[in-house]
Amino acid sequence: RVWNAKTGNPLLSPFPHASRVNHVSFSPDGLRLVTAECDDTFEALSAHVWNLNSGKELTRSLKHSDGVREALFSPDGRYIATASEDGTACIWDSQNGKLVTPPMRHGDQVRKVDFTTDGKWTLTVSRDRTVRVWDVQTGDPITPPLQNSSECLSGVMSSDTRRILAGGRDGKARLWELQEDERPIEDLIALSEVLVGRRLDPLDLLAGPLPVEPATLADLWNQ
Repeated sequence: RVWNAKTGNPLLSPFPHASRVNHVSFSPDGLRLVTAECDDTFEALSAHVWNLNSGKELTRSLKHSDGVREALFSPDGRYIATASEDGTACIWDSQNGKLVTPPMRHGDQVRKVDFTTDGKWTLTVSRDRTVRVWDVQTGDPITPPLQNSSECLSGVMSSDTRRILAGGRDGKARLWELQEDERPIEDLIALSEVLVGRRLDPLDLLAGPLPVEPATLADLWNQ
C-alpha cells in the first residue's frame, strides 16, 4: 500500500497480491512501483509493475518458476531486475514486461540483485555462495562466480564498479576488487566466447550472438 509521507494517510487502495509481498521499489521518476511476491509455496512466482496514480497494473506479471525475492528498477527506469528462488535473475523491459535477456543463472536461490550506478551491469547474490556481475543488455557474465565462504545474503558494488562487498550467513563480509584486464582485446574476445559459447559476426552485428561450434570452442580453450 502507498501512504502519504507527511500525513500518514493511504493514497490508494492496497495493491492485490496472491501471497506475501517480499520487496517493493519505486521507479526513479516516482510514477511507478514494482512489487515482488514470495512465499513457501510455488504459487507466488511473480513481480508486478503498478501505476502510482491509478493503482492499476501496467504490464503483464514478470513470472519466474519460484518466488521472487527482490525486484527493482534500473537507474534510468527502462529495465527491471528480479531475483528469484528458482536460481535465476532476470532483466525485463519495464514498459511491456518482456524479458530483455536470457535468465542469469546461479546454482541456488538468488537472494539479491542490484544495478550499477550507470545501469550497464547488474550484481547478483546467491545462496550458492557466489556473487556475479552481468551485462544488462546481453545477460552475459562480466565476472566469473566470485566465491564466498558461506551462503550470500547481501551484496553491493561500489559506485566506480571497482569493488564488490558481500555479506554471508557466517557473519563475515568479503570484499573483492575488480581489476582492469590489460590483455590484448583479441584475447579478451576469445575468452568471452569460451565463457558464453557464443560470438558476434563482425560482418553482421545485427544478427546477434551466434553459437560457437564445439571444435572452435576446443581450439579457443587450448589457446
